[in-house]
Amino acid sequence: MDYQKFEQEFMDSGKTQKSFGVEKSMSSSMVHYYLRKAREQRNGKDIIPNFTEISIQESRDKAIKIVTNSGLEITIPI
Repeated sequence: MDYQKFEQEFMDSGKTQKSFGVEKSMSSSMVHYYLRKAREQRNGKDIIPNFTEISIQESRDKAIKIVTNSGLEITIPI
């Protein structure tokens, strides 16, 4: 998807996100998403996922222990 081209088409249309979405057979939320992606590309921001890789280690404990980046520890008994 060429987000910059999409954004230009939207701007040239002079329509609202909702009416532009109807014209393109897509939801207004998808139009909003594509416009946000275009803005992020233009600003040079790379999308960084909010997910962090985890590893599973064998343990004798009967619990699952989760440690967040901030140091918060969550123990779930199993």
